[in-house]
Amino acid sequence: MSAYMQTFCGNHCVELLEPRAVEQYLAVLQQSVDIPHVKGFLVAFGQFQKLCVARSLTGDEKEQMENAIDTIWTSLRRYAGKETVTPKMHVLLEHVTEFVNRYGTLGKMSEQGIESLHKHVNLLKVRYRSTHQNEKKWRLIFKALLHRNRESLDVMLNILMSMTKEGSSDGPQFIAPAKTSRDTLITTAYRLHRTRWRILEPYRRLKNALKKLQEDYLKSKEANAVMRYVKLGQSVREVAMLEKQYWKLLNIPAQEGTEDANCYVVKIIELLEDTPTQLPPTRGIGALLQSTIGKPAEANVDTVLHDSLKARKSEDLVKECDALYAQLYRLTKKYLGLRRLIKELHDKYDATRMFPIVPRYAMLKKMIKATLRAPEFADICHEQTE
Repeated sequence: MSAYMQTFCGNHCVELLEPRAVEQYLAVLQQSVDIPHVKGFLVAFGQFQKLCVARSLTGDEKEQMENAIDTIWTSLRRYAGKETVTPKMHVLLEHVTEFVNRYGTLGKMSEQGIESLHKHVNLLKVRYRSTHQNEKKWRLIFKALLHRNRESLDVMLNILMSMTKEGSSDGPQFIAPAKTSRDTLITTAYRLHRTRWRILEPYRRLKNALKKLQEDYLKSKEANAVMRYVKLGQSVREVAMLEKQYWKLLNIPAQEGTEDANCYVVKIIELLEDTPTQLPPTRGIGALLQSTIGKPAEANVDTVLHDSLKARKSEDLVKECDALYAQLYRLTKKYLGLRRLIKELHDKYDATRMFPIVPRYAMLKKMIKATLRAPEFADICHEQTE
């Protein structure tokens, strides 16, 4: 009997639920007062299985399914009334009838989406295997799953919103690149590239700082307790200082719940175009020169970019715009996630500055572990330091 060799699969289970088959293999068992109830359960379960078809059920079929579920419930109470009810059996007995009456079918639905979570849970169990406390480990796993599901739901909702808004004239001119002129395509691609470059620099700064924090934390394990305390404090302080260096970062608003992905990208483009590049505060001769430093080189880069876009075909520009929309959206999401991590680390570090060495040593390790195990860092930990 092997599921892999398909010698005992779903079709064989269906045959075992036939009334004649139930009679035959129950006759082999020692007869007792429970056997008739077991037979009633198996036969009713077979009737229920036959009604799980990929179509809408008729009124008579809904009534047959309800009667089969009632028989299953009655039989279970008589021969296994003291046994624990599994979650799937609870769903069958308490919720299937209501679901079928509302939606008219059960066979059209699938639990493969839930079953696919097993793969992700197994990967997360490997990621957090160094966490020995089971409660803390599962808390981290569920937090990572919620983060993943939230991103998937946001993407799905944004796709649906894009489909409903496609063809409308309310949005900005370059939301649908395939329906715009060549000049607009060039302008759209140019603005997308410029915005991506603008976000990429602070994103790399945050990513490199967190990856350096990870490396420093691993290297600190080789030192004694006192030296490790000093190194951990220095590493956390270097990362936390980024929160105060406002001229090196960008203030990007979060996406609203009902906001379309493309509209959100357009909002970010317009916001960054209206926001001048912030320079570090300087005095004296530096304040006079900072307005001109770097402008010739930046103008040359813009000219080269604009010329390269003008030399491309319209079809290539459409594909590039579509790809840049997705890249800019993902980059913004990752940047906001890292910005939130560093802000939380900065607040925790400031809150522990006046603590003695012994308790603060444990607090530093705890805040570093929480940062390195966060789902936002797990999404970028595989990227190279730039």
